[in-house]
Amino acid sequence: MSDALRVSKSRRTKKQRLVYVMGGKCCLCGYSRCNAALEFHHKNPSEKDTGVSKIGNKRISVLLKEVEKCILVCSNCHKEIHSGLVSEDVINGIDCFDKGKAKEVELLSAKNGGKSDIDFTKRCERCGVEIFKQSKLCRRCENERRKKKKQDCERGWFGRPAKALIGFPVRRFESYILRH
Repeated sequence: MSDALRVSKSRRTKKQRLVYVMGGKCCLCGYSRCNAALEFHHKNPSEKDTGVSKIGNKRISVLLKEVEKCILVCSNCHKEIHSGLVSEDVINGIDCFDKGKAKEVELLSAKNGGKSDIDFTKRCERCGVEIFKQSKLCRRCENERRKKKKQDCERGWFGRPAKALIGFPVRRFESYILRH
């Protein structure tokens, strides 16, 4: 992979992580279809240390400290904020920064050495909660699935003990299936 592609992927991944920490959608209108259309707006421009848009080679911990001072908005809402259509009281009343998710992202970045193999926009197949790329289900749904699987193994087929089906004649077995 060329350096330009690697840097581009790194920037996209960092932004994806930051968007995940901020809730994954515009704090004003709820837009969430494209991460490229989501922007960070500083609540108080005088507290701005560095622009979040200049992600470059900054560490995720530095970016998280800066993003904590921001709200996540789509580009349309961002333009409305700067044109004065959205009051400062509304902006200051919004806090979409999730400290739990920030800690999670920071730990995963440290554990992964900053590599970009985690996708924070995937959702659980059962309940729709945000999960990581490596899994299909959230922890709660995965635990429920394991518990059900364990119960099924203990019960055997059709809710009968597994030992009862040993030596079961085929015809009786077929009639059993049709009855239940």
